[in-house]
Amino acid sequence: TLTWLLVAHGPLRQAENWVGDLRVALMTPRQPPSDQVVVLTITEDTLRQFPYRSPLSRTFLAQLITTLNQKGVRAIGLDILFDQPTEPAADQALLKALRDSAAPVIVAYADREHLTPEQQPFLDTFTAGLRRNYINLPVDNADGVIRSLFPGRIAPDGQFMPGMVSALAGITLPDAAVPLRYRGLAPGAAADDLPSAIKHYPAHLAAALPAAWLAGKIVLVGSYLPVSSEDMWKTPFAALLGNQKGLLPGVMIHAHGLTQLLEGRVAPSPSPWLAIGLYIVAALFGIALTRLDWPAVVSMGLA
Repeated sequence: TLTWLLVAHGPLRQAENWVGDLRVALMTPRQPPSDQVVVLTITEDTLRQFPYRSPLSRTFLAQLITTLNQKGVRAIGLDILFDQPTEPAADQALLKALRDSAAPVIVAYADREHLTPEQQPFLDTFTAGLRRNYINLPVDNADGVIRSLFPGRIAPDGQFMPGMVSALAGITLPDAAVPLRYRGLAPGAAADDLPSAIKHYPAHLAAALPAAWLAGKIVLVGSYLPVSSEDMWKTPFAALLGNQKGLLPGVMIHAHGLTQLLEGRVAPSPSPWLAIGLYIVAALFGIALTRLDWPAVVSMGLA
């Protein structure tokens, strides 16, 4: 019991997490990126095309949604919060594109801890009637690593709202935490090229991409601004690469979770009874060490 408390809730939890993360970083098999999911990234080159950085140009997003429909995408997920107004004409153009889209569009939603009292009413009004879902990422409070999928929660209107990943996959997640099984890096990619696990292209080049690259795919759109963005999150790969190179943008983490659900991959998780059995075996082994007439240094080494 003491060992379980130390590992699950005590000072050994970070050590246990680090060992598990290192296993993910070293033992996740490499594989080609999924053919079902594509990420279009908002990069610094994208932002240089606009007169201001934030909020992101709604005219650009309206054109992007139209382009994606022309390319025949399966669905669109916008990892972008519409929590403040821009030019009225641009706002209306985006709303029209969202409502006219033949492909289902999931727009980002957040509340409470992410928005100010001024932002919440605008977000609620702007996205009313649209398909909106939470973009939360469950952060492990012990070390800040994203290791699980967000199932959703009760929204301010009293209705349950799923997370974006489960909504796009069309899969309802259980209330219990579902471990996030990160996809392996692409074959031949450098060890620190984490984005290689997901097909991704700059959003401002979407019109130039061959239709075959996007047709039938679920497309996620979100920022990838490693230097200036707060939307960079620590992954288990940080155990091997360090806290800087082990980061991924939120949209990429959503893409990892989405491919996991679409492919039906389940993160390996030992049975609680197996863990209890191992604790009992370890306890019995410790007792046996105290009964054997060995030098203390041998007993300590075996322990």
